[in-house]
Amino acid sequence: MCRGRGHDAQRTNLDVALHYAAADFKVFHCDAAKRPLVASWATEATKDPATIRALWAADPHALVGLPMKPHGLLVFDADRHREGEDGVAHFRALCAGHEPLPTHPIVLTANGGEHHIFRQPANKIGNRKLGNGLETRGIRTTTTADTSSRRGQDCLMAVAGGSQTAHRHCSMPHFLSRRRGWQTTPANGVRNCRRSTRIDPPESAKNPTPQRHSTIWRAISPQCPRESGRNNRLNTAALKLGGMVARGWIGRATVEGRLFDACVANALVKDTSANAVRGTVRSGFEAGLKQPHADLQNRNQEQVESARDPEPRKPHDPFAWQRGTFTAIDLQTMDFPPFAWIVQDILPAEGAALVCSRPKFGKSWIALDLCLGCAADRFILGTLKPKQGDVLYLALEDSKRRLQRRMTKLLPFGSKWPERLRLTTEWRRLHDGGLEDIRAWYDLTKGKGGNPILVVVDVLAKVRKPTKPGTPQYEADYEALTGITKLANELGIAILVVHHVRKMQADDLMEMVSGTYGITGAVDTILVMANKPNGTVLDIRGRDAEQAELAIEFEKATCRWRILGDAAEVHLSEQQSKILAALRQAGEPLGAADLEKITEIKRDTLGKALYRLANEGAIKRVGRGLYAIPEWQPPPEGPKAHSGKSGKPHRPLPDSLPKSNPHENIKKNSASGKSGSSGSLSTPSAVGEPVEAPEVLPVQTLPELPEVPEWAQAAERSGRI
Repeated sequence: MCRGRGHDAQRTNLDVALHYAAADFKVFHCDAAKRPLVASWATEATKDPATIRALWAADPHALVGLPMKPHGLLVFDADRHREGEDGVAHFRALCAGHEPLPTHPIVLTANGGEHHIFRQPANKIGNRKLGNGLETRGIRTTTTADTSSRRGQDCLMAVAGGSQTAHRHCSMPHFLSRRRGWQTTPANGVRNCRRSTRIDPPESAKNPTPQRHSTIWRAISPQCPRESGRNNRLNTAALKLGGMVARGWIGRATVEGRLFDACVANALVKDTSANAVRGTVRSGFEAGLKQPHADLQNRNQEQVESARDPEPRKPHDPFAWQRGTFTAIDLQTMDFPPFAWIVQDILPAEGAALVCSRPKFGKSWIALDLCLGCAADRFILGTLKPKQGDVLYLALEDSKRRLQRRMTKLLPFGSKWPERLRLTTEWRRLHDGGLEDIRAWYDLTKGKGGNPILVVVDVLAKVRKPTKPGTPQYEADYEALTGITKLANELGIAILVVHHVRKMQADDLMEMVSGTYGITGAVDTILVMANKPNGTVLDIRGRDAEQAELAIEFEKATCRWRILGDAAEVHLSEQQSKILAALRQAGEPLGAADLEKITEIKRDTLGKALYRLANEGAIKRVGRGLYAIPEWQPPPEGPKAHSGKSGKPHRPLPDSLPKSNPHENIKKNSASGKSGSSGSLSTPSAVGEPVEAPEVLPVQTLPELPEVPEWAQAAERSGRI
C-alpha cells in the first residue's frame, strides 16, 4: 500500500474543516482528547463556512470531528497501546492473504495508530471491538479528520492514491464485510446472547491499577493461531482470567465477551461453533474461580510513597525534645518585665484578645476609640487612660471615607490627628503572609524608634484561613487564632481581634461567641458586649484578667462608650432600688408588710425582689420575714424590729401591770334625799325616807398590751426574760 501525504503540513485545523465542508461533509470541533465541544454533535455538525470559521476562531487548536452515520461511513480504528495491543498489526493480519485494499483514506494518529475509512456495506456494521486494539466505528459515533495541529502532536491524513473526497467512493472489501459475528457483537465486548448468569464488573474492575491491567492482557496476549491447540489455549486463558475475576480485578461478563471476540477474529468460532467456544470459556472460568490470583507486587510503591511524602524524612534526633524545655530552678531565676495593661484590668498589654458582639452593635467604635486613646493620649471608656504607643488598625470592613468620618466624630474639632496610628482597609490573610506583615510593621516601627504596643484586626473573618472541606471545625477555629496568639506573645504586644456572636442566646455570654470553643480557647482574653434585661454589659474573661461584668453605655452624641460601674450594682431594677432605699432609711430590719406600705410594691413582686436581693447578697435576712441592709448589726439586747403584720411599732413589754382598787371608783351619796343621783346605792335609812339606788360601777379597762415579737417570745421561753 503506497501512502502519500494528503495535505500540506502547514495546513491549519480551520483549513481542514473548510476542506471537508467543501466536500459536502458536516464537521464539528473536538478537544485534544477527541471529546466533542458541542452539546449534540449529531445535530450541531455543520457545513456552513461562516459557522465553521466562528467555531475555530474561538479555539484554533480544536480537532475536526466527522459524524459517521450521516455520511454512511465506517472506520476501522487500529490503536497501539502500552499493554501489548497492536491494532495495526491485527488489521494487517486480517487483510493478509486477500486482495489488496482499495484506495481509501487513512488517518495516522499521534500514538502510531491508523484509522481506515470505508463506505458502509449493505449489511450495516456498527461499533464493534475486534480485540487487540482494533475496533469499528459506524453508528452513533465520530472520528477525527486529518488535522495539522493537536497542541504539540501531529494527527495526519494519508490517502492511498488520491484525494480525501474518496470517502464516498471507496467500498469496504468483501472479505472484511463477510466476517462473521461483526454485525451482532456490541461495542462493550459482551455478546448479545443468552447466558445462565451475568456478573457485572465491580468498581475495581472499571478502573484497574496498571499492574492488574498489564497482568490481564498478558494472560490473553498469546493469540490462538489457525493451528491445533487453539481450544486448549482458550481454556488456559479463561483459567488465568478466572483467577483474576475471583480477586475482583475484572468482571466476568467483560472477559467472556473479549475472549469470544478473539475466537471470532481467529476463526475458532467458525471452525467449531459458538456453543463449543462458550463451553470452553465456562469450564476454564469455573476452574479459575477456585484458584484466586496471587497478590501483585506494587511497582509504583516508591512513587506512591514519594507522592505522599515529597520531602525526605529527617533522621530522628533523640535530643530534639530538650529544646525549649527548662527546669523549675531556671524558671525561678528568669527575669520578666512587669505585667502591664493596655486598659487597666480589661486588656493586657501582651497576648491575643477577642472582642465580640452582634453586628452593628458598636464594637468598631470602641476599637477605633481604643486606637485613638493609645496613639493620641486620650481617655477612653469614660475615665480610663490607656497605655501610649504606636498602633496598627486593620479596618477591613470600612472604607477610607467612613474612617475619616468616624475619626472626625471622635476627635475634638481642630485637634491634630495622631501620627502614631497607622490604618489600612486591606490586608493579606494570616496564612498567606498576614502574620509576616504584622511582624514587618513591628520591626519597621521599632527601627524608627517607635513603641509598637497594639494591633487591632477588624474583623476575624477577613484574615482567617478558609476551612477546607472535611476539616473538623474545632481544629479550624483553633488554628485561625493560634498564629496570632503566638506572634503577640513573641513580640510582646497586644493583638485585639474583632469577632461576632451567634444569634442563639445563652446564660453565659462566653457561649455566645460565634464558632466552637476553639475560638475562645486560642486567645488569652475575651471581651463580650451584649444586652441583658437590665442593660448593656461588657463581660471580661481571661488568663490574666479577673472575671468581671461592667455596665456600659453608648453615648450617641459623641459615639463613644463609657463604663458606668459594676453591672450588679448599676443594673438593679427600679423595685430593687426602692427596697434598698427603704431599708437604708429605716436603719433597722423591716418586714414585708412595712416594705409593701413604704415602697407601694405589690406583695408578689415584692417577694420575688426580696428573694433575688437576698440571694445576690444585696440584703440579708435577720429573722423570719425580716430584712436589713448587709451593714446592719443587731443591738446587744436584740433587734428592734417592726412587725410584719400590724405595721405598728412594738413597745417593750412592761415588767408588771398597775394594780387597781375595785372600790376606788365607788362614790357614796353622803346626803340622803338628793335627787339627780339615780342609780346609786346607800344603806337603808329611817322608815318612810326614800332610799336612793346605788351608783353603777364603771367597767375596769386595762391598758392595751402590745403584741410581743417572736424574738421576745423565744427569749421568754428560754428563760432570759
